[in-house]
Amino acid sequence: LNPHAEEERETPKVDCAMEVQSIAVELTKPQYLSMIDLLESIDYMVRNAPYRKYRPEVSLHGNAQQWWKYAGNCILDLHIKRHTQMWSWNHIKSHRQLLKSYKNIYKLKLTQTKLSEANQKQIQDLEKALDVFSIVLARQQAQTEVVRSGQKLSKKSADGEKKSGWFSGFWGRKEPKKKDGEEEKSVPETIDDLMTPEEKAKLFTAIGYSDSSHNLALPKNYVAHVVSLKLLSTSITIKEDRNVPETLKIQIIDLSTKISQRPGAQALKIEAKLEHWYMTGLRQQDVVPSLVASIGGAESSLLEIKFETNPEGSVADQRLFVQSQPVEIIYDARTINALVEFFQTNRGMDLERLTTATLSKLEEIKERTATGLMHIIETRKVLDLRVNLKPSYLLIPQTGFHREQSNLLILDLGTFQLKSISQGHQQNSSSSLEEIMDKAYDKFDVEIKNVQLLFGRSGED
Repeated sequence: LNPHAEEERETPKVDCAMEVQSIAVELTKPQYLSMIDLLESIDYMVRNAPYRKYRPEVSLHGNAQQWWKYAGNCILDLHIKRHTQMWSWNHIKSHRQLLKSYKNIYKLKLTQTKLSEANQKQIQDLEKALDVFSIVLARQQAQTEVVRSGQKLSKKSADGEKKSGWFSGFWGRKEPKKKDGEEEKSVPETIDDLMTPEEKAKLFTAIGYSDSSHNLALPKNYVAHVVSLKLLSTSITIKEDRNVPETLKIQIIDLSTKISQRPGAQALKIEAKLEHWYMTGLRQQDVVPSLVASIGGAESSLLEIKFETNPEGSVADQRLFVQSQPVEIIYDARTINALVEFFQTNRGMDLERLTTATLSKLEEIKERTATGLMHIIETRKVLDLRVNLKPSYLLIPQTGFHREQSNLLILDLGTFQLKSISQGHQQNSSSSLEEIMDKAYDKFDVEIKNVQLLFGRSGED
């Protein structure tokens, strides 16, 4: 920590570096089944939450009548009566009367310094009958009507709406409290009253606070905060049980992450690098097969990702770079079959049904006018995207197990490059709908080269 870094502007104010030597994670089949049971129980609790208030306080055995009544009340009250009542005129009229009553009584609260107990009780009863959305809506309408009518808000309510944060009350001066129109002269309330200037200066120096720190105009290229994390070795192991050979082991070597912030430009930069990645499968014939291995050179990292907001020297709002070196992928039949068997379960949790409800929200189609599309174009973020994946290849042995004498089917995935295309200047308001629609989409240039499928016999190069 450097308390004076923002004045010197040479070193970061906060520079934190963490290094972890080794992290090992092991997942066995009993642990996986326990996780499935936990997710299933959480799913049941979430689905049962609306019906919990109808649940009888007796055991299931010997009380079948009450439990059948519980099932009927759940469907009847929450799915049939509720929907029928929502669209009935009596319910709509009653709801509007409650809303109007709450708005009128809340206007009294805004204009009067002190409410009677009867009015306070009426507010509490109305808030119990109304939902949160209706309460917020009624309060906003009441405040708007009071302001338009020219009435003055009571000092108590005005002060409540202008509450400041904890730090502003700690460092700044508070408004003196009044009681019955007279100021209270009690214990000191501000730091100026509690400390001498010398003591206050020592405290500010110790915690790195400056009275003028919020007025500093920091340059856009100044990096004020840096956080680095480095994992030297990380392994993830999957096995049927602790005393049996591992089904799959993933090793991640030298993973580093760096986060830096430039407050002057309101910019954040995240960098991640992975040097090596290995994956081994199920032991067979006293050999542990290699499934994934790094084959790239040592001059660059295996995987490098950079993400930045408000990047320097660019007109884009966001920048994302992804670059990877080649990897060798080898298919092993017994390992794949063992993994499929590991993740298979006879439990009744319907994960597909759970995800369908979430994905249905993404499939909603919304109509947009030309004016709405122009607003999207003017306010959307410009992304500078560049992806460069070096050619990796997949080896499929004829027998399902890779040996030096095996016949191989080789799939060269080739080079994959993707970059965003600049849209240029925005269209004016006289642009046609087709031109506006064309501008509403991001454009990318995708290039795939040197993809090939080969068959190699044993002994051939």
